[in-house]
Amino acid sequence: MSTLTTTRLASYFDDHDSAPASYSLGSGKVHFDPDGATLGVARPVPNPGAEIMGKAIETLTFVEAHIRLKYENHLASKLHDEIRVIYLAHGSSIPGFEIAGRVLHIKKHLLDSSRQINAEYDAVHPKPEDMTDKKAKRKYFRGRQSNLRKQFVDIHANIGELTGEIEALYRAHVGHSGNPENVPIPHHAGGYYVLPMQKWCNTAVYSLMKVAEHHLHQKTNQNPNEKEIVRISHAANQYAPVCHQIRQRLKTIRDERPRRKTGKKTGRKPKGDLADLEAIRLARHSRAAGA
Repeated sequence: MSTLTTTRLASYFDDHDSAPASYSLGSGKVHFDPDGATLGVARPVPNPGAEIMGKAIETLTFVEAHIRLKYENHLASKLHDEIRVIYLAHGSSIPGFEIAGRVLHIKKHLLDSSRQINAEYDAVHPKPEDMTDKKAKRKYFRGRQSNLRKQFVDIHANIGELTGEIEALYRAHVGHSGNPENVPIPHHAGGYYVLPMQKWCNTAVYSLMKVAEHHLHQKTNQNPNEKEIVRISHAANQYAPVCHQIRQRLKTIRDERPRRKTGKKTGRKPKGDLADLEAIRLARHSRAAGA
């Protein structure tokens, strides 16, 4: 699954604070609550205006490119939200729907666990009273993220087996092949690290949604809900090449920037031609032998 990339991996099933997805995995069957699935949308992002949206991508400044990328992502995410609503309410006959339920169960557990971990961190390291203090704010969020990176939670599922099922579905419907990669490894004390598992969930969800899209595109007798998913997915996919171009623009600007000179002594040996380095090594050896 690591070979799959998208503008926003989690956007199909974002865990919005206002309305987490409602589902049950009892008796091995998946049931989604349509009412719960219709709530929660991508957070609004203001339109940058014609000055930025009308510029050619290759002429965007670094800041303008970031602003436009965020907005383009937002437009795609809103369409993904629409697909999510229809899929959760009417997609039980689409391949991978039951597996999506298991992934969402894990994703919800990770979300609840990370919130609890952050709450425990906040109890010991309270949020700065003055959030306009950039230094204090940065220290707080970096500390909380560093703490979350060290935490792990129990996941009662065979992640390797589940990854294999998703990979098989993806190869069968989308056509790509390859061995599963970046499968989280259980912690030696039990459970899985939170952040790698969150990344795995996002990639798994994206893969399953691509399976659904390709399946419906090949289906000749689509029902009205399936036709709507195909229509919206086609519109959402139009943003992928634009976002890719903007990222390439950001990369170009980074590569063209002069590297900073910190003035700090790193203790590293200066790089040089390998032949010169070998000559220096032999000279030192001969001096040591003569001594």
